[in-house]
Amino acid sequence: DLHSFPTRRSSDLYPEREHEAPEAFENITNNLIIAKNDEGRFYAPGFNFNNLPGLHRGKGYLVKMEHDDILIYPKDNDE
Repeated sequence: DLHSFPTRRSSDLYPEREHEAPEAFENITNNLIIAKNDEGRFYAPGFNFNNLPGLHRGKGYLVKMEHDDILIYPKDNDE
């Protein structure tokens, strides 16, 4: 799935299985400032910090980026 992100946006995650934040945001890590959930937990790759629990379908995340980018979700193993 391809999804375009402006510099700040809330987004839903669509894969069937949980993904750890570094895996879920792997292709945009160099552009990602922070991704956080509604509980205040976050992933900040520039600080090598992640306390987000596994990301899963139907949960929203606020994503702040340096520039617009396209997130390509990892494929589930059974796809």
